[in-house]
Amino acid sequence: MKRVLIPSNLSPEALVVLNDVSEYVQDDQLEIIFGVGYRLNNTRFELYGFHPNRILSSAFGSDFKYYLEFQRRNNPVIQSVKFDLFTGQTKYAFQNFLKLHKIDLALVSRDTDLNYGNKFFDITNFIDRSGLPVMEINSLSHLLLENKLEQQTVMA
Repeated sequence: MKRVLIPSNLSPEALVVLNDVSEYVQDDQLEIIFGVGYRLNNTRFELYGFHPNRILSSAFGSDFKYYLEFQRRNNPVIQSVKFDLFTGQTKYAFQNFLKLHKIDLALVSRDTDLNYGNKFFDITNFIDRSGLPVMEINSLSHLLLENKLEQQTVMA
């Protein structure tokens, strides 16, 4: 089983990567870990009250949960899906994050322009500097192409 890290902003658009994950990673079973960068204010109140599960559950929308469950049912190679916040600010903190999750590979979609808001941030730069094997995918353009083909088929 391979553990695959996918940068995410917890929106349904970020889950598009799951459409083609079995094409890019040839393995019987995959454990997907969505990594989300999160900025801590370093105030005493925020540090004492910091609960990653609470932050993640409040950030998930109903569309996100529905699409995730749909993908898990329709993609048999996905054994499990987990989410975690990366709160570090250095390359070494990110190395520890990778070791903690025993990540084998990262799937990065360069053609998506995800909105992260003010508390979340993109971890792709950390992935690029980590030395971790990276597979770049073009899921968004692939999805747009499929939608255009479906529309042309309907019109014909």
